[in-house]
Amino acid sequence: MLLGDSPTLDPTITAAKFVSVCKEIVVEITGVSFVDDSSLSVTSTYELDPTVSPEENRKQETAMLVQQLAALGQHWERLLFTTGGAINFQKSHWYLMTWIWKNGLPRLATTKEAPANLYLTPGINAQADFVPRIIPTQGFCTLGVYVTPSGQYTRQARVLRDYAEEFRAQIEGSTLTPTEAYICLMLYIKPKITYPFPCVSVTEEQCGHIQASVFEAILPKLHLNRHSPRAVLFAGPRYGGLSFPEYYTELGYGHLQYLVGHIKMGDDIGQLLLSLVTQTQLQVGSTTPCFLLPYPTYAKWIDSTWITDVWKFTHRAGLRVELEQPWVPSLLCHGDIALMNLALTFDLDAYQLRCINTCCLFLQLITVSDIYKILPRC
Repeated sequence: MLLGDSPTLDPTITAAKFVSVCKEIVVEITGVSFVDDSSLSVTSTYELDPTVSPEENRKQETAMLVQQLAALGQHWERLLFTTGGAINFQKSHWYLMTWIWKNGLPRLATTKEAPANLYLTPGINAQADFVPRIIPTQGFCTLGVYVTPSGQYTRQARVLRDYAEEFRAQIEGSTLTPTEAYICLMLYIKPKITYPFPCVSVTEEQCGHIQASVFEAILPKLHLNRHSPRAVLFAGPRYGGLSFPEYYTELGYGHLQYLVGHIKMGDDIGQLLLSLVTQTQLQVGSTTPCFLLPYPTYAKWIDSTWITDVWKFTHRAGLRVELEQPWVPSLLCHGDIALMNLALTFDLDAYQLRCINTCCLFLQLITVSDIYKILPRC
């Protein structure tokens, strides 16, 4: 459940605000709640002070943001305590996403680079409790999924590999019949492995490593050679196959279900996904909707994200994702062309294309006409 317009929340409490690249999509979310798990969030409303240094501005912004988060967290604790609940702050955590710029490129600051502490008072106690802080690159488990603010899902991949290794040890030492082994594959380990797929970004190589452990144990139990053609294993009965789950395909299918489902529902998650699509569209630098472009061509300079995972999968599967009225940069006049599309007409390597794209983003240039607009200021 998204916590947005709840009448119990103090309207003066600052929430998280997400604005799309085109400024047409604005989503405000106080938090997300499911049963007894809740996640609260705020975004900075700090206005930069031109009279102080960038470092001092960052420190003041961090202090203000932590203060806003403390107010929201304490308000949530008071509401819970009033209704007979309680929060164990030692089992809670918080993280701070602030950026360090070096050579024109941003990266998430560590706890040492952006020190801050959060204290909240529980129940009737007057003494504030220290709330543990984790770094944005550290995955944490919520509802069985190891999510991370930075988008790095190394820990989730490691957990799934552990599941596969545990399954292999159990199967290898068992006396299961082929039928029983196949049932274990389809009804036990498949749901366990694929459950978090819609929410995370796992590479095809990581999916392959997870699948290798499962196949190493299950194929001998089915009296199949470990080197059996994968096309036979993964194909359906219509093509004479065994319908084994292929984890990378399951991952892509889960992403598509999540994307299409939420966008069609028109909920806040769908709006956030559309906002992420506009971000990818801006980085692509084309006036054609990104999902309709060949992924390998534009993957040379874009960042890897959940949205690009969907794009990559649909391109490989020969699928098309067509959004209703997608945002794309506008051409300003006849004969105008996107700068990145123009760059592709030259014999440039991936590094050169990425440099050009970085410069375009920094100067806010998308088309050739945009260069003409800034010339009078140069």
